[in-house]
Amino acid sequence: MHALITQLILSCSGYSVMSKLIRLLLPFYGATSRTWKHGKIYNHRILLKVGRYTAVATTAAAGLAALSACVFHNKNHILNTIPVRKMHAFQLPFKPNDYNFIADVVEKVAPAVVSIELKGKLPFLGQTTLSNGSGVIVRSDGWILTNAHVVNNGRRDVYVKLYDGRVFEGIVKYIDQSSDLAAVKINATNLPDLKLNKGREVRPGEWVIALGSPYFLTNTVTVGVVSNARRLLSEHGQEKPIEYIQTDAMITMGNSGGPLVNLDGEIIGISTMQVTPGISFALPADHVSNFFQKCCQAELQSKKNESYFPKSLDMKRKCFLGITMLSLDNSLLSELRQRDPNFFNVTHGVLVHSVVLGSAAHETETCNFSGYKIHPGKGKRAVHIFINGKCERSFRMKRNPRKTLWTVFYRRKHKKGVHAEEVVKRRVKRTTKFQRDIGKLTVEDILKRRNQRPEFRQAQREQAVKAAKEKTREAKAARKAEKMRAAQKAAAGRLKIAKPVKQQAPRVGGKR
Repeated sequence: MHALITQLILSCSGYSVMSKLIRLLLPFYGATSRTWKHGKIYNHRILLKVGRYTAVATTAAAGLAALSACVFHNKNHILNTIPVRKMHAFQLPFKPNDYNFIADVVEKVAPAVVSIELKGKLPFLGQTTLSNGSGVIVRSDGWILTNAHVVNNGRRDVYVKLYDGRVFEGIVKYIDQSSDLAAVKINATNLPDLKLNKGREVRPGEWVIALGSPYFLTNTVTVGVVSNARRLLSEHGQEKPIEYIQTDAMITMGNSGGPLVNLDGEIIGISTMQVTPGISFALPADHVSNFFQKCCQAELQSKKNESYFPKSLDMKRKCFLGITMLSLDNSLLSELRQRDPNFFNVTHGVLVHSVVLGSAAHETETCNFSGYKIHPGKGKRAVHIFINGKCERSFRMKRNPRKTLWTVFYRRKHKKGVHAEEVVKRRVKRTTKFQRDIGKLTVEDILKRRNQRPEFRQAQREQAVKAAKEKTREAKAARKAEKMRAAQKAAAGRLKIAKPVKQQAPRVGGKR
């Protein structure tokens, strides 16, 4: 019976669905090409097997059709008998905006960050922006803190641009070259200000945010963590090094003077410099707070400020060379080597980062030593400066209770095969010759050069020009008077005064 049904299905149509299904299943039943010919099965064993499975499939399909009809007929009854649990939409235990803490801090801090531009007149260009930096408002009546190297550029016009776009002309009130801090005052009130976070311990790994205007791009935000909370750096030759805050937040050109804030929106430092990308330093808030307190005290004591130039807050007259040095310890060396595989293979020494404008190093035409190594000499306090593996300059220091002597030796050409360090050692012994050629630099000389800052030198030049103009004017007046006297004398010589002529008496008889 099953074989007859199968044969009838196959003979009905060669293109029916069941026929195609059976054709596909024949290889699984052991059928070959000879078994299937012209839509018929000639093997009775396979024909019985296919018919059996075909009947089972037909019965199952009929049962499913009947069940579906019953379900759709009584769908209301079946759906009402099945218990259904109402599912609510899945809700997160927090909102994504709750974790935008960086944006919240920036929104709070950004109005107190300013952009500082120094403008001057250039030939054929007129008033032009020469450099820029950043600053932070620490008092609502217009007091702004920034770095000294941002505004210490001679007699330049200082302009402060606020967050809302307003621009004010600023006055540099106080400068501390030793700590690289300056105070600028603008004529404005009710300004948003930030609080100095003094007295609080900064922890390594703490989130920090740096704000500023790098490359004239105002309101730029960079984020990082505190790499080291107390990095001892010898700044400008100070006896007591300053503990800087090291961070991996980007502090590039123009960020100097901007605030470094924590997640509470408080200033924990002033961005100062960057050695390499990922190694930046900021002055701690305690040091900045002490400087600002001195500014306030000096402002209260001085009722008049007639001088154009800013006042120095150096309480003592310090002797400094004018370079920024970083001690090369193991941690800093490892970080530098990770970022620059070609870094010099040294184990000790210092890294000279920059030269202070107007310092003794700047006055002696000392170029920027950024990236160069200075190795301490052995024995007689000799310091050798290696540039690209070659010793370019050396310093020898002698000290006594009254004066400090620095003797500078310049490297000259030497024979091949002789190590540069050996040449320097031999030259250290011949001190008198180089002292005669180059000269000595005593404490008085360094202080004299330190006081000759660019702004004071500019004032001296202006006074000299004024005196020269006055002298020229007096010389012109003297020459004019001399010409007038000469003209009067010449006119007087040309005038001839006529004298009276005596008349002779007539002769009578040939005789008088």
